[in-house]
Amino acid sequence: MKKTLTLTILLFCINNLFAQTIRDSVFNNVILINNTDVSTDGFHFLIDIPIKPQKEAIVIFNDDHRIPAKLFFSRNSFLCGQNEFILITPDWEYYNNVKETERKNSGLKLHPYRQNKVYHIQRNNTKIQIDSSSIRIDDSKNSIKINFKNPDLKENEIKYFFQECYGSKCCPEDPSWKLEKERNEIKNNFNEKHNVNVYKNVYTQIKGKEGEHCDYYTLSDLTNEQKIQFIFPPKIHTKTDDVTQGFFVIILPSIINTENMKHINK
Repeated sequence: MKKTLTLTILLFCINNLFAQTIRDSVFNNVILINNTDVSTDGFHFLIDIPIKPQKEAIVIFNDDHRIPAKLFFSRNSFLCGQNEFILITPDWEYYNNVKETERKNSGLKLHPYRQNKVYHIQRNNTKIQIDSSSIRIDDSKNSIKINFKNPDLKENEIKYFFQECYGSKCCPEDPSWKLEKERNEIKNNFNEKHNVNVYKNVYTQIKGKEGEHCDYYTLSDLTNEQKIQFIFPPKIHTKTDDVTQGFFVIILPSIINTENMKHINK
């Protein structure tokens, strides 16, 4: 028993020893989000990078100023399965202050430092804990190094943007079957309105002998802007709508291994 407890404590200490913090001088395996990876309808944002939730903290560098940092904080708006991560962005507030100072002082030309804002986000079921710091990254005495490595798809893996699952058709019948007609009407109406094919490159996973299955939609025939419209149909937003209330989200593709699945509408 003592040996097991000692080993558990040792593993915990090792994990904490190598865990990234906002005060590190080197950040490894950082997922880079460029503005070319991002599409938006002015409310929601689609980042076309498959980011898998994992037990360890992940590190993300967001270089698109259109996405508010606080949109990353809540489970309701970003990567709900991830408990802990580090978010790095250019320090937009610092750069905006520099521009404002130049604007108010005609002829003044400032040369800003290269400065990033680093957030450490820890989430559980009841609260969000956020620690942050502004870091000058071109300081020769305290230089910061960021090593980027974006996720790669493995053999037989594909990205998909939503899924529909149905249980048994009998004994008892899964209530989802009562929604099948309505769901298909929504997809068909979208296809007709936008002249696209939502059903293209769908993968089906059979889960039983009584009709149990899941359909994974890649939405490969849609632009990223159309994907947002399909997943979140446009609605009227009021002035009271705010990202912290869960009205706006960051959409990410998920990954599925298709080795034993049926490929529909290639």
